[in-house]
Amino acid sequence: MLSMPVPVAWGGTTRPASRKGHFRLEKGEICFEVIHARIFPERPIYRKPVEDRVIGRLDKDTRRPVLPPEEESPGLNPRIRPRPDADPSGIDDYTNPGDSDVIYGELLEQIRSLSFRVLAGVIVTLFLGLLELLPMLGVTLPDMFLPDKAPIMYLALNLGLCGFCAMLCYRVIIGGFVSLIKRPDSDSALAVATTAALLHMAAELIVCLSVRQPVGRVFGAPVTLALLLNDAGLLLMARRVARNFRFVAVRGVKSAARMLGEDTHLEKLRHADHHLHSHVTYCVKAKFLSGYLRHAYEEDFCEQMFRRLTPYIIFPALLAAVVGGITGASESGIWSAIYCFVAVLVVGIPASRMFCLNLPLSRVTGRLLRRGALVNGWACVDEFGRTDTLAVSSDVLFPEGSVRLLSLKAFGEESLSRSVQYAASVVLAAGGPLAQVFEQLLEGDRSRALPAEGIDYENEMGVSGFVESLPVLVGNRMMLKTHGCAMPSRDYEHLLTGGDNRSLVYIAISGVPCAVLLVKYSADADTVNSVQRMVESGVSLVVYTCDANVTAKMLSRIYNVPQRYITMLSTRAGSEYDRLTHVIRDSSPAVLASDGSMRALADALTVSRRLHVQLHFSTVIQLVAYGLMLMLTTLLCCLSGSTGISPAQIMLLQLLCLAAAALTTLKKAL
Repeated sequence: MLSMPVPVAWGGTTRPASRKGHFRLEKGEICFEVIHARIFPERPIYRKPVEDRVIGRLDKDTRRPVLPPEEESPGLNPRIRPRPDADPSGIDDYTNPGDSDVIYGELLEQIRSLSFRVLAGVIVTLFLGLLELLPMLGVTLPDMFLPDKAPIMYLALNLGLCGFCAMLCYRVIIGGFVSLIKRPDSDSALAVATTAALLHMAAELIVCLSVRQPVGRVFGAPVTLALLLNDAGLLLMARRVARNFRFVAVRGVKSAARMLGEDTHLEKLRHADHHLHSHVTYCVKAKFLSGYLRHAYEEDFCEQMFRRLTPYIIFPALLAAVVGGITGASESGIWSAIYCFVAVLVVGIPASRMFCLNLPLSRVTGRLLRRGALVNGWACVDEFGRTDTLAVSSDVLFPEGSVRLLSLKAFGEESLSRSVQYAASVVLAAGGPLAQVFEQLLEGDRSRALPAEGIDYENEMGVSGFVESLPVLVGNRMMLKTHGCAMPSRDYEHLLTGGDNRSLVYIAISGVPCAVLLVKYSADADTVNSVQRMVESGVSLVVYTCDANVTAKMLSRIYNVPQRYITMLSTRAGSEYDRLTHVIRDSSPAVLASDGSMRALADALTVSRRLHVQLHFSTVIQLVAYGLMLMLTTLLCCLSGSTGISPAQIMLLQLLCLAAAALTTLKKAL
């Protein structure tokens, strides 16, 4: 039996619990003692109206109306930057839940095709690479593999194996030439360099068969290495897209993240609270995540940079061809010029781009999916990687099971069941963490709740409404005092709580206090760790609540986060946030989504912010290495012609560039 103490000399004595004092909960039966004691002073104490002390408030309102927590509506269209019209996969976008099996089957077919291409590329690259690298290490190869001893065999092997890899990647090469006409990109550089290398090998083979002159080295090994790295990056991307698609295709309501835009109705929310910075993220419920494939294959920052640089590769290639042809005139100047031209084009392939950018994204996707979060590629990193404020509801911070009822006590002769029923009607209509306690008191039967009207949240005090035309108050002592109700002393409240994590919730009907609840708020360790990581990455919390017990101080204590990173939405901002999030949308962009838990949302934002920095840094490293490699190759070709740089040295430069870019992605984002 649980009993609440009664202050001495207040005219009340403790009575043993009877069967009438039993109150059934969802799990088991707990005896609560109903004490008929006069614990309030006979004359109520009135005070001046309470001013709103919520940080960041701009108006003088002390209450705001609470909208229904869930309502079917398509809602407002979000601000999303334009995405590419088509994805490189060739698959139509996901617009109908009935197409999920077909699209998933096509994604699996892509993975199988890319896996075969990667396997074939590994074998061919190892074989041709060893033919080029072993002589540099002093290893003697059989005569049949040496260009000066068996030139026809050497050229045929390079042409056949490199042509086989190019045939497997024909879609990429054709797409590169198509984009070369419209707007050159990295695939254009790969297509042009591969074609030039194949034509160079074919010309060398034809001349060798007809004239029988000595041949030089060809670029089969570096070209196959570039094709392999590109296919490996595409395979990582295809696996990531297929894994994330399983989350998107699951039927049900999901929590989709959005950014506050520049629209007028959204600007009201930002101007209503100065703690909302320039990049604010909030979540809405949606039944369908739209545009998944379009966002999954969005062009990344690295591709944007290389797209600008690709057209200018032709200038160092022509310079190397002209000067290298003159330098190597004694060795047949035309072939030296062709060799230098192709060498610069092969070096100009951004071979490590796809692999280095998709490796960290693919690595964190599986972890996030197990935690119930979706990070949809570069679209998510670019859109939410700059988030500095997360506007979140207190329902997310305290999900089902995190608020526990410790004790319940009735005042006077008012029926306890009637008081609980009236209070539950108001709280369930308003929502918030406290609703789960009253749902337990109603034994999970929401139909027992009565219709409630005029639901208002009074800042830092509680919720008020009307049930059967009677005013009902559910809140703290400040609410009782504001509405002119009698209230216990602070010493008595301290005696009841006995701990920092416990809170009192009073129920008053028609201005008369009827009952008090002792509740405790908590959070699981995994969610606490996720919120701490998110705050450490630079995201502060702005909380919307309909529960007066949820304050910045309490959240700071439970989640072990400095209080300066937590603020509560003001009256005006809370009204705008409630208007934006109380509906269930028909669809929302499939950029960042979660199962609705705070842990999943915090981890997704943490990953987005860390990858935003990591991938930009990787791009800078790739650009620096790429520029140095291009300048070095051009300089060597200009100084020494075809003898300035060998295919084996180009392979080493490609691997060094890959290692430099990959080292920046080794740090775990989660």
